[in-house]
Amino acid sequence: MPAHTIDGKAVSDRRRVQLASQVQALVARSIQPCLAAVTVRPDHGWSVYLKNQATACASVGIRHRIVELGPGTNQDDLSEAIEELNVDAAVHGIILQSPLNAAGSSDLSELQAQAQLSPDKDVEGVNPANLGLLLAGRPALAPCTALSAFALAQDGFAAIGRSDLIGVEACVVGASLIVGKPIAQLLLAAGATVTTCHIHTRDLAAHTRTADLLIVAVGKAGLIQAGHVKPGAVVVDVGINRIAGRDGKAETVGDVAAEAASVAAAMTPVPGGVGSLTTTILLESTVSAAQRLSESNQLIDAGLLARIVGGSDLNLPRGAAERIAMLLSRHLVAVPGAKPLRSPLERRLAQGVLVLDGAMGTELIARGIAPADVARANLDHPDLVLAIHRAYVDAGAQVITANTFSANRHRTTGGREAAVRQVTAGVQLARQAASSSQGRPVFVLGSIGPLGRVVGADCSSADAEDVFAEVALAMVDANVDGFAIETMPSTAEASAALAAVRRVSRLPVLVCRSIERADPLELGEFARAMEAGGASAIGINCAAGPRALAPVASALAGLTRLPVVARPNAGFPTSQDGRLRYHLRPDYLVERMREYVAAGVSVIGGCCGIGPEHIRAVAAAFAGAPIPARPAQQSAEGVPAMRSAPPVR
Repeated sequence: MPAHTIDGKAVSDRRRVQLASQVQALVARSIQPCLAAVTVRPDHGWSVYLKNQATACASVGIRHRIVELGPGTNQDDLSEAIEELNVDAAVHGIILQSPLNAAGSSDLSELQAQAQLSPDKDVEGVNPANLGLLLAGRPALAPCTALSAFALAQDGFAAIGRSDLIGVEACVVGASLIVGKPIAQLLLAAGATVTTCHIHTRDLAAHTRTADLLIVAVGKAGLIQAGHVKPGAVVVDVGINRIAGRDGKAETVGDVAAEAASVAAAMTPVPGGVGSLTTTILLESTVSAAQRLSESNQLIDAGLLARIVGGSDLNLPRGAAERIAMLLSRHLVAVPGAKPLRSPLERRLAQGVLVLDGAMGTELIARGIAPADVARANLDHPDLVLAIHRAYVDAGAQVITANTFSANRHRTTGGREAAVRQVTAGVQLARQAASSSQGRPVFVLGSIGPLGRVVGADCSSADAEDVFAEVALAMVDANVDGFAIETMPSTAEASAALAAVRRVSRLPVLVCRSIERADPLELGEFARAMEAGGASAIGINCAAGPRALAPVASALAGLTRLPVVARPNAGFPTSQDGRLRYHLRPDYLVERMREYVAAGVSVIGGCCGIGPEHIRAVAAAFAGAPIPARPAQQSAEGVPAMRSAPPVR
């Protein structure tokens, strides 16, 4: 009776259906899995492989990117390309052309290139760190061909009524670093007893004939004949060889002779076996990497980097220190169960109620600055901006936001360059004010407001992300401690802003929307998207005053595991002598803040019309307050809509 055919293509098709669903779930959380392939030289076989790879990625919704370095690439060029991909938050998996060198050349070190791959993104499992985890029985990412062979071995045993590999006598013929040795480790971890044969093995048949499972990965056509196979064994043929057929035409065969099917109980075909599943395994590894990266923080921050090198001050711009820290983090192995190191601001978020400042825009307007010129005040009236920041610091604010809310190329006269100048000056002024706090730590956040265009209608999410990334990078370079994405009119725009920040930095991000009613569906969508995108805290700001914001903040606190932010405005102003006047009493604001905290809010501050006198009262009332307990989730349905005051910040 001929052996049962272990159909790699059928297994692959089933797994791709499941994989497509996993990708859709990630995309719904604003995570777009991306696989990057690095090419260093022209090669027809590699080009065909990449074309097939791109088609496979598209079939399940994975983004595919080719990094083409071209002829003349040296080791430094290759290293730089790999490191750029390592720190690119939009890339989750990296593969390298193999072999790197053309026949007869040794210009590039494949081992060095593999060692430079971030273990978190090494979806082929060739980095020494991932191979070490495989040896330890705790694989995160393993070589795809080995995983494919292992999966088909399991499928073969299932076909003959065996549910596991415990106690199975297995023989692996071939001891390469990316196939034979990894397969042996996977089998050991599954409980099999494993014999590995290689080029120096004497009497190969004596070993293979005792095996319940025979896996062959040598690259020699017909190496295994029927006489090498134990009757009733499962045979997995990894080899792919091109030989001349009987008609003189080239044909593809494996390492196992076709006659072995008359002896085996189950056997993989070539083609149609291991190779058919390997690309799907690569896609699965990319999706797994995207999932893990979305749930992890970097293991080293700029502060720890300073301590590592022996001092508290690196004398480097914050942006440079963060990029170095991120680069180092990408080369560390994330041990399962280990807690990542957090930035100082993230640690402070976990320690107790955090008091932010109030509005900058309305304070400047009250001092005679035209609303359209608020961001330009960083350049035209720096003393005025600095004085307002210092007033908030003196009032007890633990976090101040730079005067950068409206600085982006769509809202700034002069476009991108003018926006970047305003951002840089704004962060520097806030940093100067924070340094005058007499030893009390004061964090500086870069404020990112709406673009002034409807994302998804007036501009695409990708275009919005590019604009937000320009100002976020300028903020990092100017030495912010984190970001405050504020007054976002939609979850789509908030997601674009958050993705832009995550493109350039791993610093903490507080994301606030201006939502006009406690709609659990809208709040839930916002919370899920921000959690998936890597926000450090989420919340509500502006709205229609302290009382109206309370039910929305309370509802949000029941829908997220993240710290919740509440930054109400001072209600609706009146016009007196041609200027807007707000009438909110500080004691009234404190009472409303107590309601927020009782509902689970742990980050409090103000928006339009909230000034230093308000923050002084809030800081005094909540000094040393612990993190509030989160109440059980409650429905927010039926809450009346709020009428929002226009945001100025």
